Amino acid sequence: MALAAVVVVGAACFAVAGGDLALLPAYLALTALGAVPVVLVSLVLGLASRDQMTAGFYSVPVLLLALVPTFGTASVAIDAIAAFTPLGGVYDLLGLAADGRLLTTDSLAPLAVTFAWAVAAAAVFAALYRRLARDN
Repeated sequence: MALAAVVVVGAACFAVAGGDLALLPAYLALTALGAVPVVLVSLVLGLASRDQMTAGFYSVPVLLLALVPTFGTASVAIDAIAAFTPLGGVYDLLGLAADGRLLTTDSLAPLAVTFAWAVAAAAVFAALYRRLARDN
């Protein structure tokens, strides 16, 4: 459900920004792809939280981490760090799509970063979920 909401919001943002309609399918696919690691990391933090207040507190670093790629244009150092954040790979993939180079070997590294975050977060989620289910 969260993924569908992210895609709907992504489509609305694309329409408001006046994007080229030829890029809409790639944009929506990359929006969904980028949402997966962020949602999984958020789920892990939600499971690890003892109450809703703590979960809200933990959501702030996730938000800040998601915003890092946006500031990559401000500094070469930030850009180098941003490439390895959960949304850094997708940010790079969106740039490649806009340049018409999405389906080239240039997209392998950003895809690897995105999948690494998703796999790591899914593994931690599965382990934590099993542990909490066993404890309850």
